[in-house]
Amino acid sequence: MKTLARLFQFVTPHWKTLILTAVLLILHTGLSLLPPLFQRDIVDNIIGSRDLSRLGLMIGLMVAIYALIHLADYGDLYVRHALGERFIYE
Repeated sequence: MKTLARLFQFVTPHWKTLILTAVLLILHTGLSLLPPLFQRDIVDNIIGSRDLSRLGLMIGLMVAIYALIHLADYGDLYVRHALGERFIYE
């Protein structure tokens, strides 16, 4: 228990960074749930009914979602590595 209390002494000054990391991680996870929904819509409603007029739009939205997923992932990794470096420095 003493070790955990000592660890919290190091973590306390960086609480804002930890919250940012948690928000980016939750954003990444939430966005990762969207592509299967778009894929289902493409397969069931667009390809299944042979109405390809919305296919380009749906593919564009999927590309945008994947870009947002990777941006959130990059931000999360960057913030976590910067925080790790600060812990090592201190």
